[in-house]
Amino acid sequence: MSRQDPGRPDTTPNGNADLTQRATGGGLDTRTAILRSARTLLEQHGYHGVGLAEVARAAGLSRQTVYLHFGSKRGLLLALVDWVDQVEGLEELLAVARSAPSAVAALDALVHLTAVYTPRIYKLAAVLEVARRSDPDFDAAWQDRMAHRRRNMGAVVKWLADAGDLADGMSVKSGTDIVWTMLSVHLFEDLVVDRGWSTERYQAFVEDVLHHRLLPPDLG
Repeated sequence: MSRQDPGRPDTTPNGNADLTQRATGGGLDTRTAILRSARTLLEQHGYHGVGLAEVARAAGLSRQTVYLHFGSKRGLLLALVDWVDQVEGLEELLAVARSAPSAVAALDALVHLTAVYTPRIYKLAAVLEVARRSDPDFDAAWQDRMAHRRRNMGAVVKWLADAGDLADGMSVKSGTDIVWTMLSVHLFEDLVVDRGWSTERYQAFVEDVLHHRLLPPDLG
């Protein structure tokens, strides 16, 4: 699976100067310059192909500067996740689910969020998957974040149950498992990346499956 993104700056030796100019010459602070350069390099070259020295060089900074800001490659990755969520608008998408007028509308908002947001972060998600399998400490921190994501999904399923909108015989735990699986990056990869589905088709499919599995017949 290629990490190359033709829409991002070239980071080959002849392209590093351009990336440095973009990172540090446009009024960005040092931390943002590092994070932007790290994202570009990791999405192009993968987890094992990028170290702090490469990130520093691309950002036009010293390795010590990167180390002082993030402490380690693990620290840089964790900060990068938070930064990408911020710049890609995750909070705004979550706000739609939080303000939904009903549990069913909140469920649909989660599906929409996944269909809209996953294409923005898919390449980085692939890098993080390799990272968590390579670094047990990073995996532990990542699992904490995934547990928070799962709790958000579970809250929507519990809302369905409390509203009487969860199918008979479906527990909140099982419903959460289904939502977790259907909204996973892996399913997006299988259908959109590998099979070439449009995001609209993917969203409609996921929504249809969740409605039929989680909701009573009169709602599904």
